[in-house]
Amino acid sequence: MTYAEASAAMDARPAASPNPPLPLGILRIDRDPDELFWLVAVSGPDLPALRGGPPGQGGAVGTPAPTAWILYDTPATNDRGERTGQSTSTAGIWPPGFDALPDRCH
Repeated sequence: MTYAEASAAMDARPAASPNPPLPLGILRIDRDPDELFWLVAVSGPDLPALRGGPPGQGGAVGTPAPTAWILYDTPATNDRGERTGQSTSTAGIWPPGFDALPDRCH
């Protein structure tokens, strides 16, 4: 997908999720909106925990809820391997809407 598509997907706030990812804001100016990106979802046990727990959950600091999934983007066509965005959630088992995103490989 393009950087613009990946950024829009990272900013999605599904209403059905009890702990939706927070929007990341505007596109970075050092990126071409048409640059190809991988949007990667990771789900499963033993993912890194959020620091201090998710906002608004009322849990004690130092006892964060387990991370359910992580979503991040990374360039697909160059050697600039840095991530430009990441989202994590303690709810659900997979990022909502991920499977409906555009796939330029198929």
